[in-house]
Amino acid sequence: MRFLRPHQVATKADLRQFAIQLLTRWIADLNRDKVRFHFPRRSGLMRLIPDMPFHLHPELFLQISGVTKFVFPEETCRVGPGEGCLVSRGLPHRERVRAWKGKPFYNFVISYAPDRVRFHLAYQHSAHWPDIRVFHELEGLDGVYLAEQLSHVVDWFQEDDVAHQLAVKGLLLANISMVLVAIKEPVNESHEPFRVMQARQLVMQNLSDPQLSVERLGHSLRSSADYLSRLFRQTTGKPLVAYITERRMMRARDLLESSALNIAEISRATGYDDPSYFTRVFRREVGLAPRVYRERVLKNNEWIDPNLVDGKWTKRKPVINR
Repeated sequence: MRFLRPHQVATKADLRQFAIQLLTRWIADLNRDKVRFHFPRRSGLMRLIPDMPFHLHPELFLQISGVTKFVFPEETCRVGPGEGCLVSRGLPHRERVRAWKGKPFYNFVISYAPDRVRFHLAYQHSAHWPDIRVFHELEGLDGVYLAEQLSHVVDWFQEDDVAHQLAVKGLLLANISMVLVAIKEPVNESHEPFRVMQARQLVMQNLSDPQLSVERLGHSLRSSADYLSRLFRQTTGKPLVAYITERRMMRARDLLESSALNIAEISRATGYDDPSYFTRVFRREVGLAPRVYRERVLKNNEWIDPNLVDGKWTKRKPVINR
């Protein structure tokens, strides 16, 4: 197996090979205490702060080259080559990146969604902003379990004793190792066009942007809106505009279940400037008004499974931030 450099990664197959090489090295260095990790405090969770979006899943950043400056509500940190940073679920943050010591910016990011784990390679797109070069998804990996591990890491890191520090190291080693094992598993590579893959990722990155549209995506990807929309529908069987709405509603449901944000704040967090319009869209797509949906989740431990065509109700424990 040839050793890949970041600039040589162009396909999902390349990314998997690169990830195996990278994570193998990081695990060895972490085991020998040669890796420094930053664990920003979980303060200001789910707050709506201009130019500081938050994600509904934790992210683990591994800096390859260059530097990243993270700005959080109550602190900042500089992550250099060979260092890592764990950004907790719901933590508002801003990233600024640049080359350092003659080497361009690259980092590797792992994101832990409930039903899958995503990872991508990022590069410096323009000015000081990062952008995704290639990304991949690992379906079937328990993102909820892995994300829960990482929440313990942040809490235990604040404890100044040997036992907690060893637990932090152990959980990080276990977490990254489980991702590595999953990446090594044989897979049937998707033949999804690169433009469609990029469009899906851009949608996920910009759900809170009111300007997100098929036209805006086409401009970002240097494609016409008609061509991108047609390609997306041919590949996924779903119109791109419907995909945008679907992902926004999934984000809205998550915020209704797991945050204290009011309806107007959730409206803005999902890209709708007008709360009344957001409510109409939510009712149309989910079948209930946002307030009613939240009341049912909190009072009855019920939720609507978006994968059920008949809209049946299912029991579960709500996820509520304390």
